[in-house]
Amino acid sequence: VIPSGAGASEGPVIISSWVEAIGPVDEDAIIEVLELQPGARLDRQRLRELILTLYASREVEWLRVEMADAEGGIDVVVRLSMRSKVSSVKVHTKRPAMRVKVRRWVQIELGDTVTTESIEASRRRVKRRLHDRGFTNHLVEAYLEFDRSANTVAVEFEVTLGPPEVVRSV
Repeated sequence: VIPSGAGASEGPVIISSWVEAIGPVDEDAIIEVLELQPGARLDRQRLRELILTLYASREVEWLRVEMADAEGGIDVVVRLSMRSKVSSVKVHTKRPAMRVKVRRWVQIELGDTVTTESIEASRRRVKRRLHDRGFTNHLVEAYLEFDRSANTVAVEFEVTLGPPEVVRSV
């Protein structure tokens, strides 16, 4: 264990480092960003800061750095899962004009990071806009199809409008 005040020059030497990831990831870039190149000395405080920076980017879903003693230093393995990206967005509804509006209301674009919050926010936004237009008996469902090998998600919204409410008399 390295005391909290120890600098990088006092940390153990990294003998080897590699990345185990779910989905495609640039392993060399991860090693470089986390400053875990073989031959370097481990600075635990700096590593913590770099991990927090990766999390702040919202690109990393989870990350864990494991270390094992090795002859002359330590071996380091980085286990991580990057957040999936949107590969396609489709809207299914029986009214073509409404399909275009719903697609605009969804506000999810190709390449965006997929989070449950963003999908649910899009679904609620569509429901609110439909309600504002008189479709109070509607159904909006979101379906996600994951492609783990590419770490992408195809997003589909199924929208059933129901009859619009109208003013009959004043």
